Amino acid sequence: MFFKGFGNETQDYRKAVKWFKKSDYPMAKHWLAVCYYFGYGVQQDKSKAMQLLKENPIKNSDRLLNNLNKQFKENDLSKEETFVLNQFYEQEKNGTDNDIDINNLSGNWVGNFIQFDWSNSMIMQKLPTYITFKKDSISGNALYEFLINDNSTSGELLNYTSLKLDGLNLKIKHPYSSNITDVLNYELIPSELQFINHNGNEFIVFSTESYIDGWKEPGAPMLFILRKETDTTIELSNEALTALEAQENSFIKIYPNPFKNDLIFTYDLDKSVNVNIYISSIDGAKTYNIASTSQQKAGEHIYRFDGRNLKKGIYVINITYGNERKTKMIIKN
Repeated sequence: MFFKGFGNETQDYRKAVKWFKKSDYPMAKHWLAVCYYFGYGVQQDKSKAMQLLKENPIKNSDRLLNNLNKQFKENDLSKEETFVLNQFYEQEKNGTDNDIDINNLSGNWVGNFIQFDWSNSMIMQKLPTYITFKKDSISGNALYEFLINDNSTSGELLNYTSLKLDGLNLKIKHPYSSNITDVLNYELIPSELQFINHNGNEFIVFSTESYIDGWKEPGAPMLFILRKETDTTIELSNEALTALEAQENSFIKIYPNPFKNDLIFTYDLDKSVNVNIYISSIDGAKTYNIASTSQQKAGEHIYRFDGRNLKKGIYVINITYGNERKTKMIIKN
């Protein structure tokens, strides 16, 4: 009860550890090992955690032992996500009302699903997430399509006032397993969407209550952080199209180069992957963020960069996608 904060008990790792140590029940030993491994309510001791798991003859401990070293290595928040999440918590604390036109919700939003531990302080896993919002042409209702780690669902906003999604049913990877087929069925009840602006980018953040069907119990705290994708419906002149088509052998295609004010660049992805884009001065002293690390679908992506405030000189477009990195030099006149 203390470990997860069920019933009338307040979540408290220290009290949970106390009871786990008194019990000879195998699952108590299992959760005691988890506490030692992550430092929940006790000084962190990974060696002791591993020893407890090795000596505990149950399937759960065996699976956790085989997967611990493969998990929890890439779960830190980016600086951008940290700022946005802090703003979200501040708005939740102050009861800030959403002040945004519902039409601004339309479009593609990319980011991450984040699952915390039971104290809501440690990130257990991050999964790429993609949501598309659009208005139904007949009813006028706001519809959405939801993709998380290749698991899709769809629905609509409950109403325009609350800005809440209806209930979601998702299959989410078990946080203690590296096996992609080891999933849990969750029923999610999302909170009201919160809109946050940061560095000219729009974000939506929402937490969610959850229930795990197979375990018949609530799930650990979860939330979603998503950034609105740049509009890719940029109208290009015939001259720009011709110039871009002539660069068919280049991953990054740009127009014009040299440029004075606006710069257009495009690239194609052959699969869904995390992408980060920034422009830097040739010496790397200054950088201009275009798109922080986020999941993007396969296909063509087009950006228009406003470079009128850049000083004349040589700059570099940097695009990282998955484990690949591509660059291209540009000249500002």
